[in-house]
Amino acid sequence: MASPPTTGVQPRFSDELILEILSHLTDADLLSLATVSKHIHDMALLGHLARYGISESDIETNSFDTTSGAVPALSAARFITRIDMLRLRFLLSLKFDRDVAALATLARRLPPIKSIDLEFSPWPRNRAPRFDIQGLLLELISSCRSRPAITVSPLMVSIARPRKPSRARRLLGRLRAVGSKKHVPTKITIDEEQFRQGLIIFSIMRQGGILPSVSIRTFDPPAPIGSLIVVRAAGITDLRFPPGLRLSSAEMSALLTHLRLPLLRGSHLSLSPTSEPALHSFICRHPTLQTLRLISIVSKECPAAPPPLPSDVLPQLEHIFGSSRLLAWILTSPPPLPYLAVITLELDGSTGDSYRAALRGLAARSAADTLVLKLIGWAPWNAPDFAAPTAPERALPHITDLRLTFHFPSYVPRNALLLQWLRLFSGLREVSLFDALSLEAWCVVFRKEIPQVTFTAYILAENKTR
Repeated sequence: MASPPTTGVQPRFSDELILEILSHLTDADLLSLATVSKHIHDMALLGHLARYGISESDIETNSFDTTSGAVPALSAARFITRIDMLRLRFLLSLKFDRDVAALATLARRLPPIKSIDLEFSPWPRNRAPRFDIQGLLLELISSCRSRPAITVSPLMVSIARPRKPSRARRLLGRLRAVGSKKHVPTKITIDEEQFRQGLIIFSIMRQGGILPSVSIRTFDPPAPIGSLIVVRAAGITDLRFPPGLRLSSAEMSALLTHLRLPLLRGSHLSLSPTSEPALHSFICRHPTLQTLRLISIVSKECPAAPPPLPSDVLPQLEHIFGSSRLLAWILTSPPPLPYLAVITLELDGSTGDSYRAALRGLAARSAADTLVLKLIGWAPWNAPDFAAPTAPERALPHITDLRLTFHFPSYVPRNALLLQWLRLFSGLREVSLFDALSLEAWCVVFRKEIPQVTFTAYILAENKTR
Protein backbone atom coordinates (compact mmCIF):
# COMPACT_ATOMS: atom_id res chain seq x y z
CA MET A 1 0.00 0.00 0.00
CA ALA A 2 2.94 2.30 0.67
CA SER A 3 4.44 1.80 -2.79
CA PRO A 4 3.15 4.03 -5.62
CA PRO A 5 1.08 2.32 -8.31
CA THR A 6 2.96 1.30 -11.39
CA THR A 7 -0.09 1.23 -13.69
CA GLY A 8 -2.80 3.72 -14.55
CA VAL A 9 -0.46 6.70 -14.55
CA GLN A 10 -2.00 9.52 -16.59
CA PRO A 11 0.62 10.63 -19.13
CA ARG A 12 1.51 14.32 -19.25
CA PHE A 13 1.58 15.90 -22.68
CA SER A 14 3.00 19.24 -23.68
CA ASP A 15 0.62 21.98 -24.71
CA GLU A 16 2.03 21.84 -28.22
CA LEU A 17 1.14 18.16 -28.51
CA ILE A 18 -2.33 18.72 -27.08
CA LEU A 19 -2.96 21.54 -29.57
CA GLU A 20 -1.80 19.27 -32.37
CA ILE A 21 -4.25 16.58 -31.25
CA LEU A 22 -7.09 19.10 -30.91
CA SER A 23 -6.50 20.38 -34.43
CA HIS A 24 -7.66 17.04 -35.81
CA LEU A 25 -10.95 17.03 -33.90
CA THR A 26 -14.32 18.30 -35.07
CA ASP A 27 -16.05 21.33 -33.62
CA ALA A 28 -18.47 19.10 -31.74
CA ASP A 29 -15.58 17.13 -30.19
CA LEU A 30 -13.82 20.32 -29.15
CA LEU A 31 -16.96 21.58 -27.43
CA SER A 32 -17.26 18.26 -25.61
CA LEU A 33 -13.60 18.24 -24.53
CA ALA A 34 -14.01 21.75 -23.13
CA THR A 35 -15.82 20.23 -20.15
CA VAL A 36 -12.92 17.94 -19.12
CA SER A 37 -10.87 20.47 -17.17
CA LYS A 38 -10.13 24.15 -17.00
CA HIS A 39 -6.84 23.71 -18.84
CA ILE A 40 -8.38 21.66 -21.62
CA HIS A 41 -11.37 24.02 -21.68
CA ASP A 42 -9.22 27.01 -22.59
CA MET A 43 -7.10 25.16 -25.13
CA ALA A 44 -10.05 23.44 -26.84
CA LEU A 45 -12.07 26.61 -27.22
CA LEU A 46 -9.08 28.68 -28.31
CA GLY A 47 -8.45 26.10 -31.02
CA HIS A 48 -12.14 26.17 -31.94
CA LEU A 49 -12.20 29.97 -32.21
CA ALA A 50 -8.99 30.05 -34.24
CA ARG A 51 -10.77 28.09 -36.96
CA TYR A 52 -13.12 31.04 -37.42
CA GLY A 53 -10.43 33.70 -37.55
CA ILE A 54 -10.65 34.78 -33.90
CA SER A 55 -7.23 35.59 -32.47
CA GLU A 56 -6.04 36.37 -28.96
CA SER A 57 -5.94 40.07 -29.87
CA ASP A 58 -9.67 39.89 -30.63
CA ILE A 59 -10.21 38.44 -27.16
CA GLU A 60 -8.09 41.17 -25.59
CA THR A 61 -10.02 43.94 -27.37
CA ASN A 62 -13.43 42.31 -26.77
CA SER A 63 -14.19 42.67 -30.49
CA PHE A 64 -15.18 39.70 -32.66
CA ASP A 65 -15.80 39.50 -36.39
CA THR A 66 -16.62 35.93 -37.38
CA THR A 67 -19.19 33.51 -38.78
CA SER A 68 -21.96 32.01 -36.69
CA GLY A 69 -20.09 28.71 -36.26
CA ALA A 70 -17.97 30.29 -33.54
CA VAL A 71 -20.99 31.29 -31.43
CA PRO A 72 -21.22 27.98 -29.49
CA ALA A 73 -17.57 28.31 -28.48
CA LEU A 74 -18.04 31.96 -27.50
CA SER A 75 -21.05 30.97 -25.40
CA ALA A 76 -19.11 28.23 -23.57
CA ALA A 77 -15.83 30.13 -23.15
CA ARG A 78 -15.22 31.00 -19.51
CA PHE A 79 -12.01 32.90 -20.18
CA ILE A 80 -13.85 35.53 -22.23
CA THR A 81 -15.33 37.79 -19.60
CA ARG A 82 -16.57 40.56 -21.88
CA ILE A 83 -17.76 41.02 -25.46
CA ASP A 84 -18.22 44.63 -26.55
CA MET A 85 -18.65 44.12 -30.29
CA LEU A 86 -19.86 41.03 -32.13
CA ARG A 87 -20.28 40.81 -35.88
CA LEU A 88 -21.71 37.51 -37.15
CA ARG A 89 -22.23 36.18 -40.64
CA PHE A 90 -24.79 33.38 -40.78
CA LEU A 91 -23.93 31.03 -43.64
CA LEU A 92 -26.09 28.34 -45.22
CA SER A 93 -25.69 25.50 -42.73
CA LEU A 94 -27.61 22.61 -41.22
CA LYS A 95 -26.52 23.89 -37.81
CA PHE A 96 -28.34 27.19 -38.20
CA ASP A 97 -30.80 26.48 -35.37
CA ARG A 98 -27.94 25.48 -33.05
CA ASP A 99 -26.06 28.70 -33.77
CA VAL A 100 -29.17 30.82 -33.21
CA ALA A 101 -29.79 29.13 -29.85
CA ALA A 102 -26.13 29.69 -28.91
CA LEU A 103 -26.44 33.37 -29.81
CA ALA A 104 -29.46 33.73 -27.51
CA THR A 105 -27.40 32.13 -24.72
CA LEU A 106 -24.46 34.38 -25.47
CA ALA A 107 -26.69 37.45 -25.14
CA ARG A 108 -27.32 36.59 -21.50
CA ARG A 109 -23.65 37.01 -20.59
CA LEU A 110 -22.80 39.75 -18.14
CA PRO A 111 -21.87 42.43 -18.85
CA PRO A 112 -24.14 42.48 -21.93
CA ILE A 113 -22.88 42.95 -25.47
CA LYS A 114 -23.06 46.59 -26.59
CA SER A 115 -22.89 46.14 -30.35
CA ILE A 116 -24.16 43.21 -32.47
CA ASP A 117 -24.21 43.06 -36.27
CA LEU A 118 -25.95 40.11 -37.93
CA GLU A 119 -25.58 39.28 -41.61
CA PHE A 120 -27.37 36.44 -43.39
CA SER A 121 -26.21 34.78 -46.60
CA PRO A 122 -28.79 34.24 -49.39
CA TRP A 123 -30.93 31.15 -48.84
CA PRO A 124 -32.82 29.06 -51.43
CA ARG A 125 -36.52 29.76 -51.04
CA ASN A 126 -37.30 26.13 -50.24
CA ARG A 127 -34.59 26.06 -47.56
CA ALA A 128 -35.09 29.48 -46.02
CA PRO A 129 -34.80 29.26 -42.22
CA ARG A 130 -38.05 29.72 -40.35
CA PHE A 131 -37.30 30.92 -36.89
CA ASP A 132 -38.57 33.67 -34.65
CA ILE A 133 -36.04 36.37 -35.45
CA GLN A 134 -38.15 39.01 -33.70
CA GLY A 135 -37.97 36.90 -30.55
CA LEU A 136 -34.21 36.55 -31.00
CA LEU A 137 -33.76 40.33 -31.26
CA LEU A 138 -35.91 40.76 -28.18
CA GLU A 139 -33.59 38.34 -26.39
CA LEU A 140 -30.52 40.23 -27.59
CA ILE A 141 -31.76 43.46 -25.98
CA SER A 142 -33.16 41.76 -22.88
CA SER A 143 -30.83 43.68 -20.55
CA CYS A 144 -32.17 47.02 -21.90
CA ARG A 145 -35.89 46.29 -22.04
CA SER A 146 -36.66 48.68 -19.19
CA ARG A 147 -36.05 51.63 -21.55
CA PRO A 148 -37.38 52.46 -25.05
CA ALA A 149 -36.16 50.56 -28.11
CA ILE A 150 -36.10 52.35 -31.49
CA THR A 151 -36.24 50.32 -34.71
CA VAL A 152 -35.26 51.81 -38.09
CA SER A 153 -35.95 49.84 -41.28
CA PRO A 154 -36.62 50.60 -44.98
CA LEU A 155 -40.34 50.45 -44.12
CA MET A 156 -40.63 52.62 -41.03
CA VAL A 157 -39.19 54.11 -37.88
CA SER A 158 -40.87 52.84 -34.72
CA ILE A 159 -40.39 52.90 -30.97
CA ALA A 160 -41.39 50.34 -28.32
CA ARG A 161 -41.75 51.86 -24.88
CA PRO A 162 -41.71 50.17 -21.47
CA ARG A 163 -45.08 49.24 -20.03
CA LYS A 164 -46.14 47.88 -16.69
CA PRO A 165 -47.28 44.25 -16.67
CA SER A 166 -50.98 43.56 -17.00
CA ARG A 167 -53.16 43.35 -13.90
CA ALA A 168 -53.21 39.55 -14.14
CA ARG A 169 -49.43 39.35 -14.21
CA ARG A 170 -49.11 41.75 -11.30
CA LEU A 171 -51.59 39.68 -9.30
CA LEU A 172 -49.63 36.51 -10.10
CA GLY A 173 -46.44 38.21 -8.92
CA ARG A 174 -48.07 39.16 -5.62
CA LEU A 175 -49.29 35.61 -5.08
CA ARG A 176 -45.78 34.28 -5.62
CA ALA A 177 -44.45 36.82 -3.14
CA VAL A 178 -46.90 35.75 -0.40
CA GLY A 179 -44.92 34.44 2.56
CA SER A 180 -41.72 35.99 1.29
CA LYS A 181 -40.16 38.86 3.20
CA LYS A 182 -38.38 40.05 0.10
CA HIS A 183 -40.06 42.84 -1.81
CA VAL A 184 -40.79 41.88 -5.41
CA PRO A 185 -40.93 45.09 -7.51
CA THR A 186 -43.19 45.38 -10.53
CA LYS A 187 -41.01 44.86 -13.60
CA ILE A 188 -41.44 47.36 -16.41
CA THR A 189 -40.36 46.19 -19.88
CA ILE A 190 -40.99 47.28 -23.45
CA ASP A 191 -44.21 46.04 -24.99
CA GLU A 192 -43.44 42.90 -27.01
CA GLU A 193 -46.32 43.33 -29.46
CA GLN A 194 -45.30 46.91 -30.17
CA PHE A 195 -41.71 45.76 -30.62
CA ARG A 196 -42.67 43.06 -33.14
CA GLN A 197 -44.78 45.49 -35.18
CA GLY A 198 -41.68 47.54 -35.89
CA LEU A 199 -40.03 44.43 -37.36
CA ILE A 200 -42.74 43.53 -39.85
CA ILE A 201 -40.15 43.79 -42.62
CA PHE A 202 -38.90 40.30 -41.66
CA SER A 203 -42.28 38.75 -42.46
CA ILE A 204 -42.30 40.49 -45.85
CA MET A 205 -38.76 39.57 -46.86
CA ARG A 206 -39.01 36.00 -45.57
CA GLN A 207 -41.51 35.28 -48.36
CA GLY A 208 -38.67 35.74 -50.82
CA GLY A 209 -36.24 33.66 -48.79
CA ILE A 210 -34.31 36.73 -47.66
CA LEU A 211 -33.18 37.64 -44.16
CA PRO A 212 -31.95 41.24 -44.02
CA SER A 213 -28.92 42.30 -42.03
CA VAL A 214 -29.52 43.69 -38.54
CA SER A 215 -27.49 46.08 -36.41
CA ILE A 216 -28.12 46.40 -32.66
CA ARG A 217 -26.67 49.04 -30.34
CA THR A 218 -27.46 49.13 -26.63
CA PHE A 219 -26.87 52.03 -24.26
CA ASP A 220 -26.47 52.33 -20.51
CA PRO A 221 -28.39 54.86 -18.40
CA PRO A 222 -28.80 57.81 -18.43
CA ALA A 223 -29.19 57.42 -22.21
CA PRO A 224 -32.87 58.10 -23.08
CA ILE A 225 -33.13 54.91 -25.15
CA GLY A 226 -32.04 51.42 -24.23
CA SER A 227 -31.36 50.09 -27.73
CA LEU A 228 -31.29 51.07 -31.40
CA ILE A 229 -32.05 48.39 -34.00
CA VAL A 230 -31.37 49.11 -37.68
CA VAL A 231 -32.66 46.59 -40.23
CA ARG A 232 -30.92 46.51 -43.62
CA ALA A 233 -29.14 49.82 -43.21
CA ALA A 234 -27.82 49.71 -46.80
CA GLY A 235 -31.41 49.61 -48.08
CA ILE A 236 -32.50 52.82 -46.34
CA THR A 237 -32.15 55.69 -48.81
CA ASP A 238 -34.97 57.91 -47.52
CA LEU A 239 -35.44 58.44 -43.77
CA ARG A 240 -39.03 59.36 -42.97
CA PHE A 241 -41.06 59.20 -39.80
CA PRO A 242 -44.68 57.99 -39.76
CA PRO A 243 -47.25 60.66 -38.81
CA GLY A 244 -48.28 58.92 -35.59
CA LEU A 245 -44.75 58.56 -34.22
CA ARG A 246 -43.90 60.80 -31.30
CA LEU A 247 -40.35 61.01 -30.01
CA SER A 248 -39.18 63.20 -27.18
CA SER A 249 -36.39 65.69 -27.76
CA ALA A 250 -33.94 63.42 -25.92
CA GLU A 251 -35.01 60.34 -27.91
CA MET A 252 -34.74 62.18 -31.24
CA SER A 253 -31.32 63.53 -30.32
CA ALA A 254 -30.13 60.06 -29.32
CA LEU A 255 -31.40 58.61 -32.60
CA LEU A 256 -29.61 61.22 -34.74
CA THR A 257 -26.44 60.89 -32.66
CA HIS A 258 -26.08 57.13 -33.16
CA LEU A 259 -27.83 56.42 -36.48
CA ARG A 260 -25.55 55.61 -39.41
CA LEU A 261 -27.02 54.86 -42.88
CA PRO A 262 -24.32 54.44 -45.55
CA LEU A 263 -26.54 55.15 -48.60
CA LEU A 264 -28.94 57.74 -47.22
CA ARG A 265 -30.14 60.11 -49.97
CA GLY A 266 -33.01 61.97 -48.36
CA SER A 267 -34.02 62.80 -44.82
CA HIS A 268 -37.33 64.28 -43.69
CA LEU A 269 -36.91 65.23 -40.04
CA SER A 270 -40.06 67.09 -39.14
CA LEU A 271 -41.57 65.62 -36.01
CA SER A 272 -39.60 66.00 -32.80
CA PRO A 273 -37.24 68.76 -31.73
CA THR A 274 -33.62 67.78 -31.31
CA SER A 275 -30.41 69.34 -30.11
CA GLU A 276 -28.34 71.04 -32.76
CA PRO A 277 -25.16 69.13 -31.76
CA ALA A 278 -27.02 65.90 -32.59
CA LEU A 279 -28.10 67.36 -35.93
CA HIS A 280 -24.52 68.47 -36.57
CA SER A 281 -23.29 64.93 -35.89
CA PHE A 282 -25.99 63.40 -38.12
CA ILE A 283 -25.14 65.63 -41.08
CA CYS A 284 -21.40 64.98 -40.76
CA ARG A 285 -21.94 61.19 -40.84
CA HIS A 286 -24.05 61.17 -44.02
CA PRO A 287 -22.13 62.60 -46.99
CA THR A 288 -24.56 60.95 -49.45
CA LEU A 289 -27.48 63.26 -48.53
CA GLN A 290 -29.12 64.91 -51.52
CA THR A 291 -32.31 66.22 -49.86
CA LEU A 292 -32.50 67.48 -46.30
CA ARG A 293 -35.77 68.61 -44.72
CA LEU A 294 -35.46 70.10 -41.25
CA ILE A 295 -38.90 71.29 -40.18
CA SER A 296 -39.47 72.38 -36.56
CA ILE A 297 -36.57 70.23 -35.42
CA VAL A 298 -34.55 72.71 -33.37
CA SER A 299 -34.83 72.29 -29.63
CA LYS A 300 -35.59 75.50 -27.72
CA GLU A 301 -32.95 74.43 -25.22
CA CYS A 302 -30.18 75.31 -27.72
CA PRO A 303 -30.17 79.13 -28.04
CA ALA A 304 -26.57 79.22 -29.23
CA ALA A 305 -25.75 78.32 -32.82
CA PRO A 306 -23.83 75.08 -33.33
CA PRO A 307 -20.27 75.14 -34.66
CA PRO A 308 -19.88 75.54 -38.43
CA LEU A 309 -20.07 72.41 -40.52
CA PRO A 310 -16.75 70.98 -41.80
CA SER A 311 -15.83 71.90 -45.34
CA ASP A 312 -16.18 68.34 -46.65
CA VAL A 313 -19.80 67.58 -45.66
CA LEU A 314 -22.92 67.47 -47.87
CA PRO A 315 -21.00 67.22 -51.16
CA GLN A 316 -24.13 65.94 -52.99
CA LEU A 317 -26.82 68.15 -51.43
CA GLU A 318 -29.36 69.37 -54.01
CA HIS A 319 -32.35 70.57 -51.94
CA ILE A 320 -32.51 71.86 -48.39
CA PHE A 321 -35.69 72.74 -46.50
CA GLY A 322 -35.89 74.31 -43.04
CA SER A 323 -36.22 77.38 -40.88
CA SER A 324 -34.19 80.48 -41.65
CA ARG A 325 -32.14 79.89 -38.48
CA LEU A 326 -31.11 76.39 -39.52
CA LEU A 327 -30.46 77.33 -43.12
CA ALA A 328 -28.44 80.35 -42.05
CA TRP A 329 -26.23 77.96 -40.08
CA ILE A 330 -25.78 75.55 -43.00
CA LEU A 331 -25.47 78.12 -45.80
CA THR A 332 -22.88 80.20 -43.93
CA SER A 333 -20.74 77.13 -43.16
CA PRO A 334 -17.63 76.38 -45.28
CA PRO A 335 -18.98 73.47 -47.41
CA PRO A 336 -19.19 74.58 -51.08
CA LEU A 337 -22.45 72.65 -51.79
CA PRO A 338 -21.73 72.52 -55.54
CA TYR A 339 -25.02 70.80 -56.46
CA LEU A 340 -27.39 72.82 -54.29
CA ALA A 341 -30.21 73.98 -56.59
CA VAL A 342 -33.32 74.52 -54.44
CA ILE A 343 -33.56 76.27 -51.05
CA THR A 344 -36.82 76.32 -49.11
CA LEU A 345 -37.05 78.75 -46.19
CA GLU A 346 -39.84 78.39 -43.66
CA LEU A 347 -40.47 81.79 -42.06
CA ASP A 348 -42.38 80.93 -38.90
CA GLY A 349 -41.72 83.89 -36.66
CA SER A 350 -38.02 83.88 -37.44
CA THR A 351 -36.11 87.07 -36.95
CA GLY A 352 -34.96 89.16 -39.84
CA ASP A 353 -31.34 88.58 -38.85
CA SER A 354 -31.45 84.84 -39.56
CA TYR A 355 -33.31 85.43 -42.84
CA ARG A 356 -30.73 87.93 -44.02
CA ALA A 357 -27.88 85.66 -42.90
CA ALA A 358 -29.41 82.77 -44.85
CA LEU A 359 -29.66 84.89 -47.99
CA ARG A 360 -26.09 86.12 -47.61
CA GLY A 361 -24.96 82.52 -47.37
CA LEU A 362 -27.06 81.73 -50.42
CA ALA A 363 -25.28 84.47 -52.35
CA ALA A 364 -22.14 82.30 -52.32
CA ARG A 365 -24.02 79.27 -53.73
CA SER A 366 -24.03 80.16 -57.41
CA ALA A 367 -25.49 76.77 -58.44
CA ALA A 368 -28.75 77.52 -56.61
CA ASP A 369 -31.39 78.98 -58.91
CA THR A 370 -34.66 78.33 -57.01
CA LEU A 371 -35.76 79.99 -53.76
CA VAL A 372 -38.96 78.93 -52.01
CA LEU A 373 -40.35 81.02 -49.13
CA LYS A 374 -43.11 79.56 -46.94
CA LEU A 375 -44.60 82.52 -45.07
CA ILE A 376 -46.19 81.34 -41.82
CA GLY A 377 -45.53 84.02 -39.22
CA TRP A 378 -43.07 86.48 -40.71
CA ALA A 379 -42.63 88.16 -44.09
CA PRO A 380 -39.39 89.66 -45.49
CA TRP A 381 -41.04 92.88 -46.67
CA ASN A 382 -41.90 93.71 -43.06
CA ALA A 383 -38.22 94.40 -42.41
CA PRO A 384 -37.45 98.15 -42.51
CA ASP A 385 -34.28 97.77 -44.57
CA PHE A 386 -35.50 95.48 -47.36
CA ALA A 387 -35.23 98.33 -49.87
CA ALA A 388 -31.76 99.46 -48.70
CA PRO A 389 -28.73 99.16 -51.02
CA THR A 390 -27.38 96.45 -48.74
CA ALA A 391 -30.52 94.31 -48.93
CA PRO A 392 -29.41 90.65 -49.25
CA GLU A 393 -31.92 90.04 -52.07
CA ARG A 394 -29.82 92.25 -54.33
CA ALA A 395 -26.91 89.78 -54.05
CA LEU A 396 -28.91 86.93 -55.62
CA PRO A 397 -28.81 87.46 -59.40
CA HIS A 398 -28.53 83.69 -59.88
CA ILE A 399 -32.01 83.12 -58.40
CA THR A 400 -34.26 82.76 -61.43
CA ASP A 401 -37.22 80.94 -59.87
CA LEU A 402 -39.00 82.41 -56.80
CA ARG A 403 -41.96 80.69 -55.12
CA LEU A 404 -44.01 82.32 -52.37
CA THR A 405 -46.48 80.33 -50.27
CA PHE A 406 -48.82 82.34 -48.02
CA HIS A 407 -50.02 80.42 -44.96
CA PHE A 408 -52.28 81.58 -42.16
CA PRO A 409 -51.69 83.79 -40.16
CA SER A 410 -49.47 85.45 -42.77
CA TYR A 411 -51.07 88.08 -44.93
CA VAL A 412 -50.65 89.04 -48.53
CA PRO A 413 -49.12 92.53 -48.69
CA ARG A 414 -50.18 95.36 -50.96
CA ASN A 415 -49.27 94.59 -54.52
CA ALA A 416 -47.13 97.73 -54.76
CA LEU A 417 -45.08 96.67 -51.75
CA LEU A 418 -44.62 93.15 -53.07
CA LEU A 419 -43.71 94.46 -56.51
CA GLN A 420 -41.04 96.73 -55.01
CA TRP A 421 -39.59 93.76 -53.12
CA LEU A 422 -39.59 91.52 -56.22
CA ARG A 423 -37.53 94.08 -58.13
CA LEU A 424 -34.63 93.39 -55.74
CA PHE A 425 -34.10 90.01 -57.47
CA SER A 426 -32.47 91.10 -60.71
CA GLY A 427 -32.28 87.64 -62.26
CA LEU A 428 -35.88 86.51 -61.83
CA ARG A 429 -37.50 84.69 -64.74
CA GLU A 430 -40.39 82.95 -62.98
CA VAL A 431 -42.47 83.76 -59.88
CA SER A 432 -45.15 81.47 -58.42
CA LEU A 433 -47.67 82.66 -55.83
CA PHE A 434 -49.48 80.09 -53.64
CA ASP A 435 -52.38 81.22 -51.45
CA ALA A 436 -55.85 80.22 -50.24
CA LEU A 437 -57.35 82.71 -52.70
CA SER A 438 -56.53 83.29 -56.33
CA LEU A 439 -53.98 86.02 -56.98
CA GLU A 440 -54.39 85.97 -60.74
CA ALA A 441 -55.41 89.63 -60.78
CA TRP A 442 -52.10 90.52 -59.18
CA CYS A 443 -50.22 88.47 -61.75
CA VAL A 444 -51.79 90.52 -64.53
CA VAL A 445 -50.41 93.71 -62.96
CA PHE A 446 -47.00 92.17 -62.29
CA ARG A 447 -46.63 90.95 -65.88
CA LYS A 448 -47.06 94.51 -67.13
CA GLU A 449 -44.59 95.95 -64.61
CA ILE A 450 -41.91 93.23 -65.01
CA PRO A 451 -42.51 91.72 -68.48
CA GLN A 452 -39.37 89.58 -68.44
CA VAL A 453 -40.78 87.50 -65.54
CA THR A 454 -43.49 84.84 -65.83
CA PHE A 455 -46.03 85.15 -63.00
CA THR A 456 -48.32 82.26 -62.07
CA ALA A 457 -50.91 82.05 -59.28
CA TYR A 458 -51.99 78.84 -57.56
CA ILE A 459 -54.58 77.98 -54.90
CA LEU A 460 -53.22 75.87 -52.05
CA ALA A 461 -54.50 72.30 -52.31
CA GLU A 462 -55.27 72.06 -48.58
CA ASN A 463 -57.61 75.05 -48.87
CA LYS A 464 -59.66 73.89 -51.87
CA THR A 465 -61.94 71.80 -49.67
CA ARG A 466 -62.59 74.49 -47.07
